[in-house]
Amino acid sequence: MKNSENLTVDELIDLERNVLTGSLRLSGLDLKEIPPAVFGLTHLRELNLNNNGISEIPRLVEGLINLRSLSVANNALLHLPDEICHLHHLENLDVGMNKLNYIPDQLGSLTNLSYLRLGSNEFNGLPSSLAALRSLKTLIADNLDLCEFPECVVDIKSLQTLNLSGNLFAEIPDSFVRMTSLKRLVVNNLEIKNVPIEILNRGPGAIINYLHAFGERGNTIELREAKLIIVGEGAVGKTALMQRLVRDVFDEDTETTEGIEIVSWPIKGESEKPLTLNVWDFGGQEIYHSTHQFFLTKRSLYLFIWDARKEDNILNFDYWMNVVSLLSERSPIICVQNKIDERMTTIDEDSIVKKFPNVRSFENVSAATGQGIIDLRGRILGEVGKLDHIGDVLPESWNRVRAELEALGEKFIYKEQYLEICLREGIDKKSAEYLGQYYHDLGVFLHFSDNKILEQIVFLDPEWATGAVYHLVDVREVQENFGKFSFDDLKRHWRGFGDRNHLYLVELMKRFELCFEVGDTGRFIIPELLSHRKPFIAEVDSPLRFEYHYDFMPAGIISRFIVRCNDIIKGDFFWRTGVVLQREGAIASVVSEPLQRKLIITISEGNKSHLLAIIRRELAAIHNSLNNPRVVEMLPCPCFACRKSDAGYYHSFDYLKRAREKRKFRVECKHSLEDVEIDHILEGIKRNNLIDYNQNYGGSIPDTIRIGEILLSISVDKRKLSRLGVDFEDYSKLIGEVSRLNEARLIELERILRPNGRPASSSRAARVMDFASSNGISVIQGAGGSALYELLSGMFF
Repeated sequence: MKNSENLTVDELIDLERNVLTGSLRLSGLDLKEIPPAVFGLTHLRELNLNNNGISEIPRLVEGLINLRSLSVANNALLHLPDEICHLHHLENLDVGMNKLNYIPDQLGSLTNLSYLRLGSNEFNGLPSSLAALRSLKTLIADNLDLCEFPECVVDIKSLQTLNLSGNLFAEIPDSFVRMTSLKRLVVNNLEIKNVPIEILNRGPGAIINYLHAFGERGNTIELREAKLIIVGEGAVGKTALMQRLVRDVFDEDTETTEGIEIVSWPIKGESEKPLTLNVWDFGGQEIYHSTHQFFLTKRSLYLFIWDARKEDNILNFDYWMNVVSLLSERSPIICVQNKIDERMTTIDEDSIVKKFPNVRSFENVSAATGQGIIDLRGRILGEVGKLDHIGDVLPESWNRVRAELEALGEKFIYKEQYLEICLREGIDKKSAEYLGQYYHDLGVFLHFSDNKILEQIVFLDPEWATGAVYHLVDVREVQENFGKFSFDDLKRHWRGFGDRNHLYLVELMKRFELCFEVGDTGRFIIPELLSHRKPFIAEVDSPLRFEYHYDFMPAGIISRFIVRCNDIIKGDFFWRTGVVLQREGAIASVVSEPLQRKLIITISEGNKSHLLAIIRRELAAIHNSLNNPRVVEMLPCPCFACRKSDAGYYHSFDYLKRAREKRKFRVECKHSLEDVEIDHILEGIKRNNLIDYNQNYGGSIPDTIRIGEILLSISVDKRKLSRLGVDFEDYSKLIGEVSRLNEARLIELERILRPNGRPASSSRAARVMDFASSNGISVIQGAGGSALYELLSGMFF
């Protein structure tokens, strides 16, 4: 029953007593206690009391013997009664975000529990009996001040998702290797000391492999190396400064860096332990900027180099501070003014630090004379010492594999040779793959295990591989040909890289979304080198217009978008800053305006909403790879004043969706101050297709899926999920389970939901639950029948 119908609590209870849906939702009603009448509803399968002020669950709860789901999250509970452990049919229990200081030890007797949320309470230990929960798949025990990893969870063989974020422990125990069924471990806001972050990010399988390596292969070593990345515009002296720092030399004839140069810099800190900095010097030419983004990694120290001779320093600061902060997740930056022997100026340091708090210091140096270099070295050493991965402990066998690979002196080797080297060190194939992923994440080697062509080789020299890419972009013939090249051309352009390696290097460019193949012709195009000339595109009446407005717009978004959408490009309609797409009769123009920090989309004819969904999905994936820059999706206001104006008002798409969720039908135009119909603004976009891509999932959920002749809408607004008490991961799982049903089963489900083509009454929620249980569809964790009914109903047009 939906609380939005403005029924009183008593009316909701009476209604459930009469219609027997098995589900009662009393969330967000400011209840201070559970109404006694609830305990007379012994038929209940689901009870949701979230978001109230309830301080106690009475012992009478044991009378709700049919209960499958109990949610009492975000209340004021101080303890759970022992009687709750008598609810032996309970599958979902959510008591998170309360003030619980006591959890019954008998909780382990609830052997049918599949989902258990205990997080954000005041007790600081989990009962040992949890180990007996043989059906438990999801356990959320975040923000409990746990000082040690809870050993009781290690032997829950069914456990697939474990959330321990916001606790106090700093180590993953060796016993974790027994958690072989675990698929997802969430430990946000924890400083795990004994497992490198790159291993943690790869998930439970990588962690188990890492811990196994210590038990099976003996000695360990400390990883004492870090990445120092030098960025800035061209001709500011980055390479000269790197040479002065590393070798204490200066060559006034130093050539401009083509792409990336990587140099190893052994140094000693106060502890006298050796430390190696891998210095990455990035070429500053604008043409390189979009490619650089793939190598601006977190857990690195950045030097931003500028000089006072440039008149556009503010713009340079804004670009590089933004791109480093965004892509490196706010890694530390040292701003270095070079060439102070020629000219020196001051900047507003306080304003820069206020906007970019990851800026650690401002240094003034001259690579030519050596002035300020000693102080800069000291600052670098101090900041590197603060990087949290310095001192990561690795199995010595891993280091021996690395040493042997580096000693080969090869640019790359085939995967079979890599596996043989690992096997000699006692590392089997599966473990070798995890090891390859780890060194890939560190930037030591490059191995793309998710690409059928590139998985066959391991790039031992990243500078050689990336150098080939940058070299091709710099070739005058390729530039004058507006980015077009063929395999025959590569025999000239990549003469020093070996003909048989061209396939892998081109595939590397495709993997970085730098080029695409025109059909199966063996001819390729680099969008970053296309002509700026926009082809003539006839204007159409009443197109659907959609815009992206960025706070900061990273370079290369439109180029990568062209690569990703190359299979639906209309003829030759693509240029440096835009592209025309065609799909199912709809035609879309996607144009980048970097100075305005906008992407402008116009769609005409055909299935506009479907093509827009494709465009949004691809852009969401690009944004996700860029750590989700701040961007707002916008729609133009259709009021008379805005239609006649060149500077009409644009409405936030997200705001419009939220307004529709709140049953609002008009919004105010901030330009004309008139009220405008939301449906008028959204004209041309199906309301069923208003997707709110959750960027944490990369926008990977599409608009619709087709099974036989049945088209399902699987879009959903996250506020609807929040209202139903459902998280996005569970909804994604539900989509997967529904998509595995055949057409006949879907027809049966639609008849249950909408008998005779009419929306079903809430009394059919129980039938939906029965259908779900008999067809392998999970009850949504912490929600239950009514939530499942509403979500499934929304899938059918």
